[in-house]
Amino acid sequence: MSTAKKHSGIKKSRVPYLFIAPFFLTYIAFQLFPQLYSLWLSVFDVRFGSDFTFVGLQNYCDALKDPIFWDSLKNTAIFWVCTLPVQLVIAFIIASFMVSMAPRLRGMLSGVFYLPTVTNLVAVILIFQLMFDENFGILNFLLNALGINGVSWLTDPVWAKISTIILIIWRGMGYYVVYTLAGMMGIDQSLYEYARLEGAGYFQKQFYITLPSMLPILLFQAFSGTIAGWNIFQEPFLLFNKAGAALGNGGPLGACRTSAIYIYSEGFANLKYGYGAAMSLIVAVITTVFAVLQFKLFREDREVK
Repeated sequence: MSTAKKHSGIKKSRVPYLFIAPFFLTYIAFQLFPQLYSLWLSVFDVRFGSDFTFVGLQNYCDALKDPIFWDSLKNTAIFWVCTLPVQLVIAFIIASFMVSMAPRLRGMLSGVFYLPTVTNLVAVILIFQLMFDENFGILNFLLNALGINGVSWLTDPVWAKISTIILIIWRGMGYYVVYTLAGMMGIDQSLYEYARLEGAGYFQKQFYITLPSMLPILLFQAFSGTIAGWNIFQEPFLLFNKAGAALGNGGPLGACRTSAIYIYSEGFANLKYGYGAAMSLIVAVITTVFAVLQFKLFREDREVK
């Protein structure tokens, strides 16, 4: 082989790497490096304006002994359990009706459902704060009109959780509806025709055709929803972070203080960088465990079938 051909082959072999290089460089700069840096920070006592002091696993021990951290994990788990299954079920029901609609109507409704997801969160929070206002909110106005006493939506710990759950479900529903609808449209329609000829009803077709065909997509949604659920931050932080409120207070009596809010409060507001990094890695491990369990359960279910 001539030298010219060798050089030509080398140049051609480099072309694919040049195309994927931006992705890997971006991943290293904004994902891998911050993760490794957090791991390094977690074994040091790092405070603003002070030297790095190596403390080993002390930050992890302190986090596991911190009752507020455990309470924030409990709140995060409550939000995750109360939002993700509801979103998946409602999205599945809505998408199952939309899939048989006319394309133009289906496209219009998809945009309507997805609108809350792309709407500016600050504007959304302002609207929900007005809706949940104890004295002037529309919800209490409707309750009073029905002869029911108004609810302290944002000042009572239990109702504050419910308010946050409603906000999270409403804002994220569009993502699950659009994704589920796209999956249902990819199912072979001849399967439904065969089932109809065999006398299968609507619910039988949904259970024996739609649901099994949608399992991979539902798994992906559950996987991504678990990651998002254990990193809930913006909705409760902004909903209860009014003027004069303590940074990262997480609502009345910390009822809506998630692990992400507490990490932000300790790591940035209180400038305990090492402690915040340790807590973030603990949450990352918890998230990974739940995600892996979901994947294993799905795989075992597929093998049984």
